[in-house]
Amino acid sequence: MLSLYQLGYTTGDSISTTATTVKNGDAVYEASAPVFTGTGKHLVTGSISVPSSATFTGTEADVAVTASYTPEGTNDDLVFSGTGVRL
Repeated sequence: MLSLYQLGYTTGDSISTTATTVKNGDAVYEASAPVFTGTGKHLVTGSISVPSSATFTGTEADVAVTASYTPEGTNDDLVFSGTGVRL
């Protein structure tokens, strides 16, 4: 004997859909430079703490740099174009 029972039932309207086109493949996008619109403001430093001096804590030392460099090669392609001026 085969018995079939209703497992659920619909209590509301059926679902309705609308076709929508989405990005398919490559597309071209464009943007322009942002433009400010509004009222400009400036910062008043009277209410901001700005240091007027600095101090160093640590050990003072000298640093010696002894590296030197001598360029190699030649450049015979230099050409001056313009008006010469002698002072």
